[in-house]
Amino acid sequence: MKNLKTSGPVMITAGSYELISTEKALVNLSEGCVWIYVVNNGDRVGIAFAGHGRLAVDAITETDAGAIGKSVATGLEGMQLFLGETQIERISREATLSEMEHLGYSGSEDFISTVDSIIKNKVNGDTKVNVENQESNVLIGTGEDEKAIVLVTTEGKEDLVFSYGKNVYVVGEQEMVSVDRSGVRIRGKHGKALSVTKDGITGLECLENLGEIIEEAVSSAMSGLASIKPLKSMKAIRSIPHAWDNVDDFDWDD
Repeated sequence: MKNLKTSGPVMITAGSYELISTEKALVNLSEGCVWIYVVNNGDRVGIAFAGHGRLAVDAITETDAGAIGKSVATGLEGMQLFLGETQIERISREATLSEMEHLGYSGSEDFISTVDSIIKNKVNGDTKVNVENQESNVLIGTGEDEKAIVLVTTEGKEDLVFSYGKNVYVVGEQEMVSVDRSGVRIRGKHGKALSVTKDGITGLECLENLGEIIEEAVSSAMSGLASIKPLKSMKAIRSIPHAWDNVDDFDWDD
């Protein structure tokens, strides 16, 4: 899916709307969000929107050694791209010029031009997120702290892939891979866990099967998210086997 285009008039929400709602992730749009359909070969595959929104992700898994992962809550700022099914038109109407100007756009052409730029840079380019199938919900955008966001979820499942700035989390029903400033943590479906943090390494008994644990955790957690091939930001996960060659290389929080 690398031929995304905008379609239809620029719309605005007349009430709040839950764009993503799963056990692990919630994305809510407030009243006054301006949006437009995104299509692929004439088929509606999502929307692009700007305005006030909120994202909350629970990327935490409990283990015998404690909690792995992180919870994140942030506002959404700027233009966001959502790929997935939506019925947002039910609480929307066509946006007026003054409503678009209120969000910093000079009119519909300016709004659409901004969306086209996002699509070109994030999806239609040669090295960006490549969405092959429409099996999952995908949010590509920016948080209120200007950190880049990629969120992939599947309705009715706890599985998710969440990239937030330099942090990456892959969560399955029993599996977890976490790469952030605090270190690297991996948990396989059989409960085996290994952590590399500024406090040292735990779970060393897993080292002889480390490659198997990583492959198991990532492949299982992403089994329901096969529509993303690949996530550019997931390169961090591919480098995990070498992450503890020098623990001091991590950019630890003080």
